[in-house]
Amino acid sequence: MIGTVSDAQIAQREYREYVEGWVHEIKTPITAAGLICRNAEDDIRRKLTRELGQIEAYVERTLFYARAESPEKDFIIRQTVLSELVAQAIDHHRVLLMQSGIRMEMEELEQEVFTDSKWVIFILGQLLQNAIRYRGENPVVSFSAKKFGKQIHLTKSKIFFSYSSFGIGTHSVNKYF
Repeated sequence: MIGTVSDAQIAQREYREYVEGWVHEIKTPITAAGLICRNAEDDIRRKLTRELGQIEAYVERTLFYARAESPEKDFIIRQTVLSELVAQAIDHHRVLLMQSGIRMEMEELEQEVFTDSKWVIFILGQLLQNAIRYRGENPVVSFSAKKFGKQIHLTKSKIFFSYSSFGIGTHSVNKYF
């Protein structure tokens, strides 16, 4: 029994190392394709940049899911300002947001929280990708934070994400957001 568990742990570690290696290897041709895109005509460049952005997002998602198996190695809880995390997530998706015509609104984000920055940026990125994918006419993404009491605690703070679109049925919004 112990040997079986040990073998499973080794297999899991090897799989994670394989996925991490693959993710880092695939980033090279994605970056090269992005550089080639810069010389393309405007319309083609926009389309290719959008597709490359989607590929990059899927690659990052794969890496995060592979790392989710051992969070004790990947979570680093530090004090950070919420606005910085939101800004980084937006910056990672800036091209797609601009091409999609999504307007960003942010308020009350200058608050400090204790969290793992990488994971929060990843989750915010997932929300932004859903907003891009399911946008309607005149889409708006709004981020705001609310303070509960005198301090902001990760478990008590909330980032409110509102989404103005008819792309997702009202009954399904909570599933995606």
